[in-house]
Amino acid sequence: MESMDLVGSGINILIACFIGLAIGVERTITSQGVNRRIGLRDFIMVSILAFVSSLLRGESPQIWPFAFAGVLGYSLILAVFENMKESKGLVTELSFPITFLVAGLVNFNVNIWFIATLLFLMLLVMGSREQLQGFSANLHKEEIIDLAILIAIAITITPMIPKTAALPVPLFSHSETGWHVIFHPINVSVFWKVVVMVSFMSFGSHFITKYLRGRSALLLATFFGGLVSSLATIILLLSNDPSGAKKPLSPREVFLGYVAANTGSITKDMVVFFLVIGAAAFQNYMFSMTASLVLFASITLYSFAHAESEEIKITDRPLPIKFIFKFSFVFASVMIAMVMVTHYLGDKATIFASFFSGIISSAAALAAVGNALISNSITPEVAGWSAVAALLGSLTAKYLVIAKAVGWGNSTRYAMPVAALTVVSMSTLWMSFSVTGH
Repeated sequence: MESMDLVGSGINILIACFIGLAIGVERTITSQGVNRRIGLRDFIMVSILAFVSSLLRGESPQIWPFAFAGVLGYSLILAVFENMKESKGLVTELSFPITFLVAGLVNFNVNIWFIATLLFLMLLVMGSREQLQGFSANLHKEEIIDLAILIAIAITITPMIPKTAALPVPLFSHSETGWHVIFHPINVSVFWKVVVMVSFMSFGSHFITKYLRGRSALLLATFFGGLVSSLATIILLLSNDPSGAKKPLSPREVFLGYVAANTGSITKDMVVFFLVIGAAAFQNYMFSMTASLVLFASITLYSFAHAESEEIKITDRPLPIKFIFKFSFVFASVMIAMVMVTHYLGDKATIFASFFSGIISSAAALAAVGNALISNSITPEVAGWSAVAALLGSLTAKYLVIAKAVGWGNSTRYAMPVAALTVVSMSTLWMSFSVTGH
């Protein structure tokens, strides 16, 4: 039995070394004539490191993330050093962490044919030298740093947070025997998953909007901006450029940005709510939230057919650190506030609190509602109406911002989606609870 394990490990390390060899050969051939400090030996060494760290992950789960973080940091240092005096592209440096990930798959019980297919696709993509060099030439140092931070957040920090970790919120009550204090737990891992999810959405939004051209720019820029912060997207959409370089948007373009940002916001809210309460509990709210999303997606597509626009930029960096910290603070504050509202004012007050919390952040409000639901502080029905209230609060806030900018007399078209969402979300939620018997 031990000899079979030894043979299997020997085959796996040969596969890992072959992966490093194949990628190293491709990079060596492609980079001919370019003076680099990275050679074939380096790729093989990275493959061996990936094999060893993934093999030992059962004994120490932190080894693999730390090894990957080390390879990523080394690649980042090389990228900055190599391009300090002359731009040589970043494909070879970016191949290091990719080699590590693929070579480590041999110890994750991944089918060998899947690994071979993935390796083939990687070699095919890296062979597209001109396209990749064009992309890497447009990469800025801040974008590379943000990529390293994002991967560190997702891979290194996340596994270290225990699933049972909780933030205790003190709640006071008075009885004949005097004052009493209880501690209501807020799940830290759920909070962290939402922060990571928003970070990934922000990162994706930046690059999608960076390379957009033509009539799709406004649609996708505001949709992905809505994934990050729909209210901030609307404020940016309406902002004036003091230099006069930015052409004012027409009413149709503003409306398209408005509904597209709300479509992105509802998409994010659904993901957040699903992550917090889980798939089983989400079944009660799927019809209502899906109907709301389809409503705004339909309005967005109709508006897109009647509007064209120049490109628009939502974020300067893939990870706007200030926004992430601000969102995290607001997110935590809203969750704590909702716990207190439910405890001191009763579960029915959660609906009104969700509306006003949704004005600040609908994602934070829905996470707070979900946290209250899974801790049995509120009933499923109250959670459903609170979720609707959070969506309406978010949409109302954006409507008020636009109405103030365009004038109350010209804001009728922007009020119609608010009314439509109210009717659709409430009626579908009522039908869902009528069927399930809540």
